[in-house]
Amino acid sequence: MLKRLLAFCVLAIVLAGTGCFTTGPSDDQNASGGSGSEIVGVAAYPESQDSGTQKSRGPGTLHGLPVALGPVFIFPRFSLPDTGAVVSGTLPSAYTDDEGRFRIRNVPAGTHVLEVNDNGQMGIARSITVPADSQTIDIGVLTVDTTAGVRIRVNTDLQGNLRYYLSVRGTRLVARGTQKGVDLLLDDIPTGISHTITVRIYEPLYQSFDIEEVELVPGEILELDPVSLF
Repeated sequence: MLKRLLAFCVLAIVLAGTGCFTTGPSDDQNASGGSGSEIVGVAAYPESQDSGTQKSRGPGTLHGLPVALGPVFIFPRFSLPDTGAVVSGTLPSAYTDDEGRFRIRNVPAGTHVLEVNDNGQMGIARSITVPADSQTIDIGVLTVDTTAGVRIRVNTDLQGNLRYYLSVRGTRLVARGTQKGVDLLLDDIPTGISHTITVRIYEPLYQSFDIEEVELVPGEILELDPVSLF
């Protein structure tokens, strides 16, 4: 299905120059400083983890050891990552404590993507809708899993430099491509929800399109069809 959709977008690029292009919703960034709502939860390793500090706590527990001091990010569900984050990085909205607990305050109303990771290729993503009235939303225990990746390449005979970005809407995750015919990998993507993958090409011409409802598999790299520019 993904290959058919991407092939259709490329065909639209060739024939019409628009077609599948979309700027999408507004490019709002980090969801902070909004309402009085807050989100609380706990991040933990799966019980099957049996090495190092990631062993299960023991019989009768609901989850494995906590993800301690893990960064927590939250962004509007369909926002585009800041391309400047490729160089400068993005600050988390919060960190988990030694027990894996976290709290994000003043979250605006709307639907957001919340991501927790352990800085070691394990993470989890959730889609959360915050109501207009101030509430404390307890999302319970989030069990991290191996992160996934997406790979793509852009081919073109057009003159000039190549500059494009591969990103995941609602996250901080973005990778920059500058080489023609060379694979670009965006990895460390948390699974747990369907993602919208966005390709933005800025040089030698501007084009942008989304690949929606992408179901990534933990520990696997999704190969997207190459994009050809004419």
